[in-house]
Amino acid sequence: MKKLHIRLLSGILAALILSGCRAKAPAPQQDAVDNTDEQQESDEQATAPFMPAEGAGIGYSPADRLFSLCFDPSGSMNPLYGINVVNDQLMCLLFEGLFRIGPDLEPEPVLCESWSTDDGINYVFRLKPDVYFHSGAILCADDVIYSINRAAGGSKYATRFKNIRAMSAADPLTLKIMLKEADYGFPALLDLPIIRTSTSDQYPPDGTGPYVLHIYSTANYLTSFPQHRDFESLPLSRIYLRKVESIHLSRDFSARRIDLLDRDPLSVVQFNIHSDYETRYYETANFIYLGLNTARGAMRDPDVRRVISGIIDYGELTEECFLGAVTPAPLVLSPKLSYYDASLEAELKEDAPDFTDLAIAAELQDTDNDGFWDVSGRLSNIKITLIVNTENPYRLEAARSVHATLSLKGFSVNLKELSYKEYVSALQSGSFDIFLGEVKLTPDYDLSSVLGAGGEVNYGKASGYDSLLSAIHAAPDPESKREAARALCEYAANDCAIIPIAYKRRAVLTHPGVVTGITPSVSGVFGDFKSWKIDLGLVRS
Repeated sequence: MKKLHIRLLSGILAALILSGCRAKAPAPQQDAVDNTDEQQESDEQATAPFMPAEGAGIGYSPADRLFSLCFDPSGSMNPLYGINVVNDQLMCLLFEGLFRIGPDLEPEPVLCESWSTDDGINYVFRLKPDVYFHSGAILCADDVIYSINRAAGGSKYATRFKNIRAMSAADPLTLKIMLKEADYGFPALLDLPIIRTSTSDQYPPDGTGPYVLHIYSTANYLTSFPQHRDFESLPLSRIYLRKVESIHLSRDFSARRIDLLDRDPLSVVQFNIHSDYETRYYETANFIYLGLNTARGAMRDPDVRRVISGIIDYGELTEECFLGAVTPAPLVLSPKLSYYDASLEAELKEDAPDFTDLAIAAELQDTDNDGFWDVSGRLSNIKITLIVNTENPYRLEAARSVHATLSLKGFSVNLKELSYKEYVSALQSGSFDIFLGEVKLTPDYDLSSVLGAGGEVNYGKASGYDSLLSAIHAAPDPESKREAARALCEYAANDCAIIPIAYKRRAVLTHPGVVTGITPSVSGVFGDFKSWKIDLGLVRS
């Protein structure tokens, strides 16, 4: 009977593993969850005044020996729905995706052990074994399906998954996804955070990240998760979370109450930091461009659009209006992408016609001798309405610069500086000739939303791009993808439905000498946290 009991137990365990998803590991020993004395000590540390360290010499100042980040206790901690600028930076400490976008803008596997596709449509993803949620449950394919379905129903990630036809779990660790159209770059869209099935309404949902969130009345912090595969390599066992009002971010960073800021250098919220700091920039998929209305007015004429494009100096705009805090985009694709063809950029620059040649080709005329072009070879009225949203001072300054440049070249331009509501209304109704805009692309840098037929922000009715965009997705190897990208950029440079300006960068600010090994990316600041080195001793002033 003893052997039978052993066999039965073995059979039950095997069944749990094969049914897979809901088998649990032993409950993790979460630091300070049930220990009142330790919690009180931690709360006192988190709220204690800064004390000078012994031996602090000239040129140095003491760190507080607590690594602290911003936190908004009233904000959402749901990584699939929540849109909270402060809490968003914490998400990749609590949650992980199948992939992460690396600093080179290429997807890197995280929860995914391997993947394959023969046609760019049918994908098989093999999950890493023995990945635990903070609850102790084991990650399985059903959790990924649940997370994608939940994300597809919200606004934050919805546009990523329109190409999915079906998903299924072949076994607990094998996920199958069928797409509607071929896309060999699909893994780049799978950096979304994975949560355990049926925990979307929890605060926070159950994640697999290297840290666990603890909320108390006097102090909030993250503790390292003992069952995370990188537990032994993590630079800190505890990270303190401080509630900081946005108006006090620079003050508290200067005072070292918080140790890191992840910020948009072109945000309307400005910082005056009264201490030394180190800055690391990283690329984003935020695209800044001029959109031209090809469906009405002066921009219907492609020759006139080419004149406008030839006039605009994107380099001057990036340096003078966007303060160099962006990556200039001579072509519509980011020059940081691996398949970007820099040779095309050089060819187009070398062959670019001057303004006189462009004006002749467009047959521009000033019929009433008032100093402004009146007609072109195809249009009898080429007056231009340029619109911009006034809520961002950098884009506003750029629009004013574009207005001045076009006016100097003889175009009659009416610049409309609109509130956000008025701006969106004008875009949706097509009441513009040119607009200055910004759009956040998906991590694969797909321009379908901007240039595709029916694209969410294709306000200028650009056409002829769908097959070119699809060719990039359908390219099975680097060389064919490079060729497809070149074809898209070449067509866009000739069509001029949009005029690219730049791709934005974000900045990570830390105190001098405190942090090394940071590799932030589109997927988050802490994506490779195990590689960080953090010195909480003396820091150079």
